Amino acid sequence: MTWFYTHCVIAIVIVIADARGTFEPTVKDWEKRLRIPVPEEQDESSPKPDSTSIDYEKLYIDAQRINNGHE
Repeated sequence: MTWFYTHCVIAIVIVIADARGTFEPTVKDWEKRLRIPVPEEQDESSPKPDSTSIDYEKLYIDAQRINNGHE
């Protein structure tokens, strides 16, 4: 029964820490201490791919060729 309450307390602590915004920085600090590679966050100002610049017709034709066995 002790394990049940332990898990409940841990879950509540995680939910509260996540709501306050302190959970993710804490996890990243632990990952750095354990020498687990932590990917760097992307800059919000970096340009994102624009979906209007994709040539969907060419993509569709290429998909047809692959499905027909012609690469």
